Amino acid sequence: MMPELNEDQKRFLRYKKTLLEIIRRRLPQCKTYLFGSRARGTNQSGADIDLALDCGAAIDFSIILKLHGDIDETTIPLMVDLVDLFSASELLKEEVKKEGVLWEN
Repeated sequence: MMPELNEDQKRFLRYKKTLLEIIRRRLPQCKTYLFGSRARGTNQSGADIDLALDCGAAIDFSIILKLHGDIDETTIPLMVDLVDLFSASELLKEEVKKEGVLWEN
């Protein structure tokens, strides 16, 4: 039997669903990875959401800007950082590879 989710966990699942819908609308072929403190489980309650987008090729910066605009229109009260994994530094790629959590529905 699955343990009962607390309110923070339920809220975060709603944020995840909303963010995946937004990302898939503009980048349907991309994989989305959660990384950083939220992936490690060491986050504070107001920590930002770090997402790496893996499209297999560079993402046009205008699309990243549109995604940020779409996210700004939601009620998600946390900062959301989007990183194009293709264009990221080797250090960041290693971090995502090591601790990243693939987000699926």
